[in-house]
Amino acid sequence: MRKILLSLLILLGILQGLACAEESSITINVYDTCNISGPDVLLGDIADIFGYDNSRIEQLRNLKVANAAAPGEDLVLTSELLGIRLSSAGVDFSGIAWNIPPTIKIKTESQLISGDSLVQIAKDFVYGQIDLSSSERIYTVEASNLPRNCFLPLGDVQYKVDLPYGVRYSAPTNVIVNIYINGAFYTKSTFRLQVTMQEPVVMATRSIAKGEMITAGDLHLVTVDTSRLPAGYLTNTNDAVGLVARRNINMGVPITKSLLDKEILIKRSDMINLLSKVNGVEIVVPGMAMQNGREGDKIRVKNTLSNKIVMGRVIDEKTVQVGTH
Repeated sequence: MRKILLSLLILLGILQGLACAEESSITINVYDTCNISGPDVLLGDIADIFGYDNSRIEQLRNLKVANAAAPGEDLVLTSELLGIRLSSAGVDFSGIAWNIPPTIKIKTESQLISGDSLVQIAKDFVYGQIDLSSSERIYTVEASNLPRNCFLPLGDVQYKVDLPYGVRYSAPTNVIVNIYINGAFYTKSTFRLQVTMQEPVVMATRSIAKGEMITAGDLHLVTVDTSRLPAGYLTNTNDAVGLVARRNINMGVPITKSLLDKEILIKRSDMINLLSKVNGVEIVVPGMAMQNGREGDKIRVKNTLSNKIVMGRVIDEKTVQVGTH
């Protein structure tokens, strides 16, 4: 109870200005509006303090009276609230003349980082992560959603961009821009970018039947967004010419490796040569293919001299290489 009464007496003394200027060694004039830059509101930030006792003045100036508002926002203290906070500080306020307005508006100074600026920082980082060496490829990076503007405390601003899942083309790229003030982490902004890549892709100029050999006239290059294309799409027509369609290919369809196969060089029952190497000497014997085969395929073949069936690799339309010793 004594502590409460003592606080009320101190508060009453502050609000009523019991100490007259003539009798006071220190005068405190509190501003009705002021700007601050730190996280704490000190008495010296919101008042003009003067007198002859420099040590005591310095103590009063460093007296914390409130937590500052967020950067760019206002804090309003009434004279009553200020008095309560001063009375709870446990400081000797005797011999002080006070001049306190009814309300004190305290604005926290800030610097604005716009959402557009954050997007540009993220874009620059993404462009640094992708391969820009090909002149044929065209990349675009756009924001899926614009982040909010950030009001930051005064100080030196640094940024660190993080892509949790890397650069993605078939889905939005998640971005985290970490914001530091004077080297200390302050906040982060999270948003998404849509990254697309366009490049020339091989497409069919006509419908191609299954098993049909592909010629240069069957193909052309079309620049498209590749983010939705299946893996293995071709960007050079030479990679498809001379191969055969593994299944029917419609006109305008992008050509992928999975749609193509090598031409069948050897068919089942074809008479072929079986090539083997024994101690560095090549030996060729007649044989017969038991399966169809393309260049490089391993197929079953029969030695027609011994009637033995072995596995061999297709070399050309007449030759299959069998076991080498």
